[in-house]
Amino acid sequence: MLKSRLLGLTIVALGTWVLGTAMTTTTAQAAKWHAGTPKVLRGTYAMHKKDALGQKPNLKFTATKLTLQLNPPTVADHLSKVSYRKINAHTYYLKGHYLSSGVLYIKAIYSPKAQQKRLKIQEGFLDGQHIKWSPKHAMGWFYQK
Repeated sequence: MLKSRLLGLTIVALGTWVLGTAMTTTTAQAAKWHAGTPKVLRGTYAMHKKDALGQKPNLKFTATKLTLQLNPPTVADHLSKVSYRKINAHTYYLKGHYLSSGVLYIKAIYSPKAQQKRLKIQEGFLDGQHIKWSPKHAMGWFYQK
């Protein structure tokens, strides 16, 4: 009787340990660059204020590219072959090919708790192994349409 009870407790303990170990696996997806744009950022955003040239720029995120449209319309700049990396709950790094000048990095910080989802954009460049963010190229807040 004692042997069967001890055997039963051992089996239950091992089963619990195996299930606990299998269910607590960690993923290393945070440091990986993913193709496309994050679903949470997709859509069109507009700036409420005019920029230095008197234009109201719009940002449009699609599944594969990021487009900056000026209002009144002119030639739209776009980032193609976009990939992203999630930094924290509200910050993404995006990189993509910009015209013929090579790779451009973008830091996108969004605030979903405001009345309208808003997004702040900052440009950066690769300096060796690290991304340097340019304070001169920080655009203001864009609000989702």
